[in-house]
Amino acid sequence: MTSDSYVKQISSSWGLTPNVVDQTADNSFLQLQTQGQSFFNVSGDDDAIINGEYSGPGGSDYVYSFFDFPSEDPYITQVGGTTLTTTGPAGSYVSEKVWNTGAYNSNREAFVGSSGGAAYYYSIPSYQQGVNMSNNDGSTTARDVPDVALTADSIYEWVDNQPIYDQGGTSCAAPLWAGFTAMGNQQAASLGHSYAGFLNPALYSIGEGGNYNAYFHDVTSGDNAWPGSGGRFPAVTGYDLSTGWGTPQCQALINYLSGAVLAATINGPTYLPANQPGGYSALATGGAPPYSYQWWKLEETTAAPASPSASPNIPPGNTWFEIGTNSPTVSTSDTYNFEIKCVVSDATGNNVTSNVISVEIGAAGNALASNHGTDTGVDQVIPKTNSLSQNYPNPFNPTTQIRFGLSKPAHVKLVVYDVLGREVAVLANHDMGAGYHTVTWAAENLPSGVYIYRLTAGSFVQIKRMLFLK
Repeated sequence: MTSDSYVKQISSSWGLTPNVVDQTADNSFLQLQTQGQSFFNVSGDDDAIINGEYSGPGGSDYVYSFFDFPSEDPYITQVGGTTLTTTGPAGSYVSEKVWNTGAYNSNREAFVGSSGGAAYYYSIPSYQQGVNMSNNDGSTTARDVPDVALTADSIYEWVDNQPIYDQGGTSCAAPLWAGFTAMGNQQAASLGHSYAGFLNPALYSIGEGGNYNAYFHDVTSGDNAWPGSGGRFPAVTGYDLSTGWGTPQCQALINYLSGAVLAATINGPTYLPANQPGGYSALATGGAPPYSYQWWKLEETTAAPASPSASPNIPPGNTWFEIGTNSPTVSTSDTYNFEIKCVVSDATGNNVTSNVISVEIGAAGNALASNHGTDTGVDQVIPKTNSLSQNYPNPFNPTTQIRFGLSKPAHVKLVVYDVLGREVAVLANHDMGAGYHTVTWAAENLPSGVYIYRLTAGSFVQIKRMLFLK
């Protein structure tokens, strides 16, 4: 692994000799950090580690005295497990609790659930020293485990070319975190940013910050206790020794780790003939979803314009006035040009202002502002120049829309390529009339990743990137 730094995220589902400090392995983990590689390891499937001998159903054993190396190592990310509840198959997130089966494994001589506890043969690392341990029974002097968690229950696996149903354990959770980090690294590469590398300093910085819940699902239900653990360790608000900081709020944490800052752009026609509606859409990227939208309009006149359908009326003069949030509709029946923009806020309270579109209108016209752009096919507004818009949504799964404008009829070719330059889809290759066109692309049969789309219309050529995340 250290000799092949091309692999940027690695997971391990094994534990070795307990109660050891392997300096050779630690040096390798430190080398991985310098090479921008992320290593995820299981916390274990033995419930709470309490650093004391326990006499269980199978007799006296030491499984609860020590972690199996490297499940306690401070130089890699330790992953606990959760049981996830959704609205149904492929449904939306509902809740999570600590993965704890309550069953006893006689072969292992341990109860089965997400391991956690304090490893007293490693001092508490610097990134854990500011964590509040008053409610979680954590140690303020030793390395506490785990760091984070992911699903460890009812997992579907594909192994040796055949499916395996209903698998469980932190052996599932650790590679899921590696796969999640791979998506973040892929987005970072598309932005020209560095890879995530060792995540713990960033994860603990988020956890101790004011916007923790924008980036993590805080698991506060359940525990990894067993009959002899004395109730240790419960899931609590914030960090705990069952699930660490919890599980990722996927897109928000991907944006954070990849350095994708909040940005917003709006698209729409720059000219509206008499009585012609026009669609304006906002695309927000980066930051921490979900986003909220405020649309603003500026009338380019010193005379009072006709009242819009939105209330209150837009005042006269060069004053920006809010015309609505999310999906406002503004109708104009005057001859004055206007400008339109959108202010987008994310879950952390950060906000950014989009570009401004100057709109020239005829004797009468209409303007529609929408966050989601529902136009399909071609509208009859004729742009002054050719243009290619950023696809929306982006990232997407599995469909997205690509909008482009033609100032005059042309033979159009719209092609999608992967990052290796291989053609994966031809979305258009025929003559098209002047106006704004929207093409929908479905990528469900392709792997997640960065794709490039190229528009050729006569002598006009433009290229943009998009990100497909399953």
